[in-house]
Amino acid sequence: MKSRVKLPNIRKGEFEGMKEKIKDPKWTPDYGINEIHPTFGVIGIGARIPLIAYNIDLDTTNIKQAKQIAKAIRFSSGGYRHIQAGPVYLESRGHCQVTMNILDYQKNPLYRILETVKMEALRYHINVPSCELVGLIPKQALLDSLRYYFAVEKQEYNKDMTLEEIVTYSKKYIGLRDFDILKIIEANIN
Repeated sequence: MKSRVKLPNIRKGEFEGMKEKIKDPKWTPDYGINEIHPTFGVIGIGARIPLIAYNIDLDTTNIKQAKQIAKAIRFSSGGYRHIQAGPVYLESRGHCQVTMNILDYQKNPLYRILETVKMEALRYHINVPSCELVGLIPKQALLDSLRYYFAVEKQEYNKDMTLEEIVTYSKKYIGLRDFDILKIIEANIN
């Protein structure tokens, strides 16, 4: 059922509401009986492609302008599908960010999101100095964006570049700060 695909729909009503929700025929579990275990509770298991937590730094303290920029890419505001985005002011860094979850990097590559934010930031005369990843990223997500930037620069693209080369070029073209090889999922798989 479509209502059981997105985790926020499943979580709606919190744990306290699950005791009644699970009795509703449309919320009958795929496995087991439709009641909460007395000592264990309930668990939801799902699978999806990796979510990318990606933040773009804005050289401004104006949260209203950051909010307008975030609206340009956020799906719920008419932006790109599979993008959840909003503004945040980082007191420790003294600037705003567009912070986001990319739910499907195959349909929304980093370069497209980054270049849209840069374009929208220009309207407010705001510079985009850097970006950051929170957590890990699939190698292919970086390669897809590097292919774009190599084409823009009229450079030969090598799909078989090393992870070290991917890190170097990702810092250069995507502007990733605090980024190293261990942020790439494939570097952590033996």
